[in-house]
Amino acid sequence: MNKRITFSMVFTFLLFLALGNMGNAQSFCGTVTDEATIQRLKENIRNADLNVTRSGVTFVPITFHLIAEDDGTGRITEERVLENFCKLNADFAPYNMQFYIPNGFNYVDNSALYTASGSNSEVLSILVDNTMNVLIGNTTGDGGCFGVLGFYSPSQDIIFMTSCTVNSSSFALSHEVGHFFSLPHTFLGWENTNYNVGEPAPPTINWANVENVARSGPDANCNNSGDFFCGTNPDYNFGLTWNGEMCNYTANALDPLGVPVDPDEDNFMGYFFDCDSHQFSNDQVATIFADYANRTFINGNPGGDISSDAILQSPVNTTVNFNSVEFHWAPVVNATEYIIEVNRTPFFNATFIVDYAVVNATNFTSNQLADNQTYYWRVKPQNNYDFCQDFSEGATFMTGMVTNVENPGLVESFLVYPNPTSGYAEISLDIHLNDYFEGEVFISDIHGKQVYLQKLMLNAGFNAHKLPVTNLPEGIYIVAVRGVNDVYYQSLIVTNK
Repeated sequence: MNKRITFSMVFTFLLFLALGNMGNAQSFCGTVTDEATIQRLKENIRNADLNVTRSGVTFVPITFHLIAEDDGTGRITEERVLENFCKLNADFAPYNMQFYIPNGFNYVDNSALYTASGSNSEVLSILVDNTMNVLIGNTTGDGGCFGVLGFYSPSQDIIFMTSCTVNSSSFALSHEVGHFFSLPHTFLGWENTNYNVGEPAPPTINWANVENVARSGPDANCNNSGDFFCGTNPDYNFGLTWNGEMCNYTANALDPLGVPVDPDEDNFMGYFFDCDSHQFSNDQVATIFADYANRTFINGNPGGDISSDAILQSPVNTTVNFNSVEFHWAPVVNATEYIIEVNRTPFFNATFIVDYAVVNATNFTSNQLADNQTYYWRVKPQNNYDFCQDFSEGATFMTGMVTNVENPGLVESFLVYPNPTSGYAEISLDIHLNDYFEGEVFISDIHGKQVYLQKLMLNAGFNAHKLPVTNLPEGIYIVAVRGVNDVYYQSLIVTNK
């Protein structure tokens, strides 16, 4: 395989494309199609008929490289990657292709790779042979997301994704996986040009004789259509600038023969981002499997589907010693590891996580809990293929009081009232302290969004403080008082005003 094109050369070209399109304020795929890629595509199309007989699910091993700056900052969270991984498998499920993670995540601290500007040797040094390598960083290096959402590099056979596009609602990774399996854009040849007028499209944009023939009817010649498929309709990069009704192009552009065209708005390889769902054409699917047949993926054991929740055994509705709390749950069929989360709220808000771990057993011991508190916990089973099972229903328990402690807690009592509250302009926070306190009080919703924050300086003894809730929508909130070493919580219910 030709390795002379460097990662930085690829990104420089992509950045040029991005800056050239900034006037449209659009983000797009940065995959660059070259002549070698076209020849590979044509070979796969020729071989597609040889791979029509398939039975069962085809599993593809994938390695996610979670890239950060040199100092370890900026790395995407595993949770977001797994959300997008589940979306990828949902997108490919209709075609009996699924992905699995045989070796876990690869963590890389390299600022050059993080911004897609590393050298070829740096890229090659982290790749895992015979797997689909997906690098997740940030092409801008500042946490932003403009221009290129992701790209497939044919020379290195890697996918690079910008972290801001890796989420459970984006089809960007499925789009790049299509490129990985040799699929071009439905608008091949029109990457830098939009055509949206009521006259025949010119026959040549970037490739010789691109889209100069109809894809259907007596004059059809699919071998010379824009993306070399009969099964996709002409698309002159409409999705990037179409501002009409979502997923419904109605501008009536014409092909080079003057025939009105109707692009496949929901095709994965186009740019119509607002469709409820996307799909591949039958020709594209056959080509994906033809490309797969030419690869040397590892034959690992992806594990089976996880079809049941974890059953929590202990502690449940009981009081335990806070110093060392042991959690136990029943094993789940096909699960090889479990995520356990201990939280201060029954809503399992990320802001109030107390302990969180991934373990390969059905028990876990936590030393992170405080005395005389109510906690909630839950477990999620998974394996290297099925990361998409939900967490179990949560269970609750109490920790016992501490006795014979030389340094008791700073807060003796903490009360928020009226609770529930309805129609009040403010609520009261009564707090009894053993010493002077300097910190802050804040209110957040169950999703962790902070809705109120105020600095606090309180004296030892009883303190009464007022908190405004007039503008809070109906819902459940968390009121927290936080100092240097202590945090105290209480839930607040706001009903209809």
